[in-house]
Formats: sequence, structure tokens, C-alpha cells
Amino acid sequence: MPVRLAQIARIQLGYQPRSRLVRRSDGSHRLIQIRDVSPSGIELSSLARVHLDRSPDRYEVHPGDILHVARGEHLHPILVTEMPFPAVAISFFYIIRPDVSVVMPEYLRWALQQPLARAHIRQHTRGTGIPMLTRQGIDTITIDLPDLQTQRAITNLVALSEKERYLSTMLMQQRTKLIHAACRLAAAGAS
Repeated sequence: MPVRLAQIARIQLGYQPRSRLVRRSDGSHRLIQIRDVSPSGIELSSLARVHLDRSPDRYEVHPGDILHVARGEHLHPILVTEMPFPAVAISFFYIIRPDVSVVMPEYLRWALQQPLARAHIRQHTRGTGIPMLTRQGIDTITIDLPDLQTQRAITNLVALSEKERYLSTMLMQQRTKLIHAACRLAAAGAS
């Protein structure tokens, strides 16, 4: 059943500071910025500690949230799998909090990466210098929403596929090392 993202999740633009945020060792929150993320996740050790100039409640990020890059060339979703300390996402992200009674966060991240969702995002991105995904654009992304059991099966299959890709890459790297070692031994005259 197709649904719009705004029907199954709360969507919030990230924290916009009123003044420049300064890194502080005694900061109350960690700040998630574009440089701290990749499609594979958040680099928790690189998050700056800061004091915020207003209440962070709306912007705090929790496990199960999805951060969708809102500005830039590579607009992709990142699933928050762990957050061991208070953290907020800067306004370069949309914070998506799925209604877990109807959609699994892992499934939603996968659905947001599918071709129809990506095409919708491209159509609703504005600007030339630093393109930005509009609020209407993210609210109106339409995804297929099967029951939770089917969502779980899909996410399990996707996870197994990603693990297979990782293991295949590791196998190829090890095979290459073995071949190079054998060639070096042969070139050195060892038998």
C-alpha cells in the first residue's frame, strides 16, 4: 500500500543555531554535521561537543531515527543505530522519526533509497550552489508499505546481501594478497 512519508513519520529539520557554535570539552550535546556522516553511518568519535543556545528537545537524535541529508549533492538517508550520548543534528539534515507501530526504521531507510523515492527527491531539490531538498519534497515521498512481517523479511534479505557483498570484497582482497605473495616468492627464486 503506497503511503506518504509524512503519514508514517514525524519529520523535523535539524537544529539551526542562532549564533556560531563553538567546540567545548564540557558541551552538553554532540553536534552531527555533514562531515560526520557517510551512507554507512555516523562517525560518533568525530562529533563536536557544544552548548546549545536554546532547547534541544525537538532536534535530539535517537536510535531508530533516520537522518536524511537535506543539502548538497549527495542526499541520502542514514539510519541511527546507536547514540550513546545526547546529540542533535544540524539543519543540513531532516530528522525522520518513524512510527514504529507501522514501519521499521531499517525498512524505511531502504525504501528511501529506492529509484522512485530517489527520483522524487531529485525533482524536489532546489538551488544551484548548494541544492536543498524542500520540506514539501520530503513530506510527499511515497513508499510502498507492506505489513511488518514483510518489512522484516525485506530488511533481513537486504542485510544478508550487504554482508555477502562485504565478504566477497574481503575474499577478493585476500586472494589478491595471496597471489602477490606467491608471485614475490617466485620472483625471488623460492620454490
